[in-house]
Amino acid sequence: MEVLNQPISPENFNLTHYKDNKFSIVNNAKDNSPNTEKNIKEIYSIIKSDTFKTLIEQIRAESSPKKIILKHKLKAFCVGGTFAVRNKTGLLIYSGFVHSDIDGLTPVQMIAFAKILTNSPFIILFFISPSGTGFKVFAKVNSTAEKHLQAWTQFNRSISDLLGVATDPAPKSIASLCFFSYDPNAFFNENSEIFQVNESKEPEQTPKANASVFIGRNEQQSAIVEQVDTFIIKAAENLVNGFDSESPRHPQIAKTKTPFGLLKQYPQNTVYNQVYEMFENAMSTHLYGSVEVAKAKNAFKSLSTAQSEAVPMKDETLEFLLYIEATVSNKEYRDKFRIDVNEAIPPPQIALYINDAIFGTLGNFSVITGKAKAKKSFLVSIAVAAALTGKLLHGILQSELPPEQNEVAFFDTEQSKYHVQIAVRRICTQIGINEPENLHAFHLRSFAPKERLQFIENEIYSNDKLGFVVIDGIKDLITSINSEEDASMISSKLLKWTEERNIHIVTVLHQNKSDTNARGHLGTELINKAETVLSVTVLEHDKEISIVEPQQTRNREPEPFAFKIDENGIPFIISEFDNAKPKKENANNINTLQSEKIYEIITDAFSNDKLIKYAELVRRVKASYIKIIGVESFGDNKARNLISLCKGRGFIGQRAEREPYILLPYMEDDDLL
Repeated sequence: MEVLNQPISPENFNLTHYKDNKFSIVNNAKDNSPNTEKNIKEIYSIIKSDTFKTLIEQIRAESSPKKIILKHKLKAFCVGGTFAVRNKTGLLIYSGFVHSDIDGLTPVQMIAFAKILTNSPFIILFFISPSGTGFKVFAKVNSTAEKHLQAWTQFNRSISDLLGVATDPAPKSIASLCFFSYDPNAFFNENSEIFQVNESKEPEQTPKANASVFIGRNEQQSAIVEQVDTFIIKAAENLVNGFDSESPRHPQIAKTKTPFGLLKQYPQNTVYNQVYEMFENAMSTHLYGSVEVAKAKNAFKSLSTAQSEAVPMKDETLEFLLYIEATVSNKEYRDKFRIDVNEAIPPPQIALYINDAIFGTLGNFSVITGKAKAKKSFLVSIAVAAALTGKLLHGILQSELPPEQNEVAFFDTEQSKYHVQIAVRRICTQIGINEPENLHAFHLRSFAPKERLQFIENEIYSNDKLGFVVIDGIKDLITSINSEEDASMISSKLLKWTEERNIHIVTVLHQNKSDTNARGHLGTELINKAETVLSVTVLEHDKEISIVEPQQTRNREPEPFAFKIDENGIPFIISEFDNAKPKKENANNINTLQSEKIYEIITDAFSNDKLIKYAELVRRVKASYIKIIGVESFGDNKARNLISLCKGRGFIGQRAEREPYILLPYMEDDDLL
């Protein structure tokens, strides 16, 4: 074991000896007299076991303040090492460990962050915190007890940068506690590397709060939000560090109105929950660590009152910083987006071909549209299969993803896990590989829209090998396809993801029931920004055949093609496509329309009205014809001709000349004989 102030360096470091370093155990947060000791592996075993399962499940089921009161019945260990008395002067043997406390995470973040932490070479242990919404993360450091704060600061800054969230500034003291928890899936790496602490002199401060939840916003906006976050966190931290259990407590709690006022004045902040929890934890540990539950409850009520009564408050220093950040031109930032006519910019890498024509390139997204049951998902399976292999598939599709970006992510937002697995197996069958290593498929039906969006964004930014992404059900990332704000947000996300990660994304969206346009404001926005838009249509005279046609593209249009589904549910291309596709008739030639279609148009024109004057009927017939036949325009003269045709066939009539028209019952020719 390393004695107080003895440096842990490569010369005197022994791995086995290091893992035997002990942590003092206390019975609860107010216990300052340790009674037992455990090493890091023993801590890990306790966390995985059922030792604290019952109490932890109670804590996770409760809300504040009872959650925090229950939490302080938990046993805890001193991360700094072994202590005679739990304070800075009571340290006996320094452990050589530091830890980060991350809380307030969403379920999607929990999944993504666990994956990232598992892959970090420096993490020896991490587990889910007692709250169930965060992690406790541990690492070995090449530091001394005297440099513990410096080691803690550098490690927490590293974790903050790795995950993109701020860590809790409270447990930075060498005598800080970490509560035991329950996590049967806790992670432990006996062979973790030592986190190297930079010996250079640096300010001992809390790592800055990151501006985003996981992925950065626009860089300039992010810088502004980061300054707001950092300033408010510092204000809250200064207040917490001044808490004194020997002084009147409620006046100290009332001072939290100042940080709460800043939070309300600058709503762009991302640290509201973090600040509130910082106050709750500090009240429990610093102010009320030795009083009964009733007083603690009263204190939490005072905190809630301070929060609600806080008035939005400006700060001159912060206002000045924000003004400078928002108004001063940043040359490096501007140059990143400035076009230089002399710069040699290579064309984008091609992600997928259709019949030797470009379907999609890296840095762009495309859209596949079609009505329900048009077999859009089968077309998606062909595209994914082609992207996975890089080989010519079905004699028509081929991918050219770069070797370092040959992985494919497939997100389905609509189907159950069972049906998504069938879709994935369909892809595997087409390429002849049972478990392609470069395919990552996910079913997201059970998520809320925001959770789906966050999950997809996390996956895109956490995998540097991704080159091709499919989102089957893009509408399920928002709450309304007719929200202009949501539509703009999604298209902006797609443009940002594709450009920053240099990937191609295929999105799938339904068409309107009445025409071939993609649904809602979302459809309009995506089609305006997409590189390629393909339409999938089922032939009217043969429902087994689906036609794929380009609606628009920024490249040379690929030739239309058709496919069918075999008895095993696998799509295959129809080579004699011209024979399968019927010839188009002149959509504006009313003489080619069947009687049923003409009656459908005139019925739609009447809607629920019994009597319609001639001029109004002309206007309505034009609108109904455009809607039902699907043409862009239909002139007045053609509308008048259609009215005459309807009158001649007995579909409409008049009581007398110049009287309004009425809709008559439909009769076949045989009925007139």
